[in-house]
Amino acid sequence: MTNSIKVNPNGPLSAKGSLNISVSGASEEKSSAYLCRCGASANKPYCDGAHKACEFEDAGGLGEHQLTSGENTGAETLEINVKKNGPLVVSGHVTLTGGEEVCQSERLFLCRCGASKNRPYCDGSHKATGFEAD
Repeated sequence: MTNSIKVNPNGPLSAKGSLNISVSGASEEKSSAYLCRCGASANKPYCDGAHKACEFEDAGGLGEHQLTSGENTGAETLEINVKKNGPLVVSGHVTLTGGEEVCQSERLFLCRCGASKNRPYCDGSHKATGFEAD
C-alpha cells in the first residue's frame, strides 16, 4: 500500500496507508486519519471540524520545501510522531499532494498550529504563537 498525505484546502491533512501515529508515547496503527492543521481542534492531533468555526484559510498547496536526501527506505509503515507543542514529524516514504503539486519524501515536518508561513510545512511559528498541544 502506498502511503500518502493530501493537503485539503481550508481543512485537514488526509493521511492514508499503513500509519503508526504516536502521541505522548502511545502509538496507534491506522489505515487513514484526518490530522488537524489549523491548531483549533479539541481532539488534536485529529481533526474535529474546528477549521470551519475558526475560518482557517489555506489554498492547500505545497509550500517551499527542501526534499530530504536519501533513497526510499522501503519501510511499509509511515511513522507520524506528534511533537508536544510542535509539528507532526513524518518518517518513511510518503507521497504528499497539495492541489496540482506532488512531493515524495522520507521525512517531513508538517505544521499543526496553523501559523506557518510555509504551509503545510512547519517553519517554527508554533514557538512564537505559544501553541500548546500534546
